Amino acid sequence: MRLSPLYELTKQNGAVFGSKFGWERPLWFSQKSKDGTDVREKPAFNRPHWFDCVGNEHRAVRESVAMIDQSSFAKVELSGPKAFECVQRLIVNDMSGPPGTVVYTQMCNEKGGIESDVTVARLSEDSFLFVTGSGFGV
Repeated sequence: MRLSPLYELTKQNGAVFGSKFGWERPLWFSQKSKDGTDVREKPAFNRPHWFDCVGNEHRAVRESVAMIDQSSFAKVELSGPKAFECVQRLIVNDMSGPPGTVVYTQMCNEKGGIESDVTVARLSEDSFLFVTGSGFGV
């Protein structure tokens, strides 16, 4: 099992782990309930016991600050004189923005079916970084 460099930090902060493609990674972060018990020890029949914890994480990302560990994600850099033309052919969105542009998009097959969702960052005029799910790096 592969561990992120942030494994111990996330563990100390209540991470509840799962595995995906050989990586042990946080699924959500436990919090203390009103009675002081750890939420991961409180199964429920209605909403999942992690529901409020994930809601709090979601709000933190949108309204404040959060750390998202992407160590397990697949990352591929594409660079060279024809990199821009190649990227424009590979993805469905336009990457003609300046360096620093980041676009969430899809890579489709010849029939238009989605093969992968991917975030593409334009690092320079002829260099791009693709970040996609863990399974695409296997």
